[in-house]
Amino acid sequence: MLNRVQKVVQKFDHVLLLGALVTMVASPIWEEFVHGDLLWSEISIIMILVSGLSITYTHNTSGNYFFQYLGVGVIIITLVNNWFELGPKFSYFASYFQVGYFLFLAVTTVKIILKSKTVTSEVVINSISGYLLMGLGWSIIISVWVANFPDSFSFTQVSGDGFFNAFYYAFVTMTTLGYGDLLPLTPAAKSFSVLISVSGSFYSTIVLGMIVGKYISTQSQKQ
Repeated sequence: MLNRVQKVVQKFDHVLLLGALVTMVASPIWEEFVHGDLLWSEISIIMILVSGLSITYTHNTSGNYFFQYLGVGVIIITLVNNWFELGPKFSYFASYFQVGYFLFLAVTTVKIILKSKTVTSEVVINSISGYLLMGLGWSIIISVWVANFPDSFSFTQVSGDGFFNAFYYAFVTMTTLGYGDLLPLTPAAKSFSVLISVSGSFYSTIVLGMIVGKYISTQSQKQ
């Protein structure tokens, strides 16, 4: 039974990862209609970590399981942080580990795209997941930043949950939309915002270029 579940998870882990990320993106919607939205976002993060762990295990060809052990550690730390109130320091500790693992998963999805010879549904799904993972990582960093230095961003002028404000700001900056409702106020915050916007632009350009190149190459071989 356990082996059957493992095979199903490994077969659809990239779909589960994207589903968990989309659920995370939609978490603020529950804030308007359903109580307990924070619990829903916490469940989404656990789903992201578990499906991401499956992906790193499935595509591990080096025989080095360091990042798999790291993923298990991040899951345990996240569960302890969600279940027990151990103070803000432990919460920051958990956030840093989450950011590191999310960014590692983003790099892993890019590697999967690089190794793929054709454009499949898995490649497309992983490209979307990589972008969302990178944005989620930046969101957590900004959230911790605002908690320690509240004058760095204009989040205090906007009502609502601080994490979702950081989440919203990270993706708006990554896409270079720049609505102007949330702003960086200090030189360090402005510099970090530039880094976020550049990372989003580079990811879109590089990954889209790889996918288009593989598709053109596949079509040329067929002809």
